[in-house]
Amino acid sequence: MIGALIAKSKVTSSYDLLNSRDIKSFLANWHDGSTWVYPGSISASGEFKGKKAIVENNSIYNVMLLKIYLGR
Repeated sequence: MIGALIAKSKVTSSYDLLNSRDIKSFLANWHDGSTWVYPGSISASGEFKGKKAIVENNSIYNVMLLKIYLGR
């Protein structure tokens, strides 16, 4: 039960960081070997392995900009 509450808290706070566009803090809890996958054929699409690749390819930033542009 306590593990589920901790996990829920982490997920909620991660979404809050992403929504506030604080990518550095958002990725702070991710493992260095994490993979970011965004489907489709837009500039943000692709599979990026490792926090460094995720940040260098600006995939998360591009997704956020697209959502801002589309009003989502």
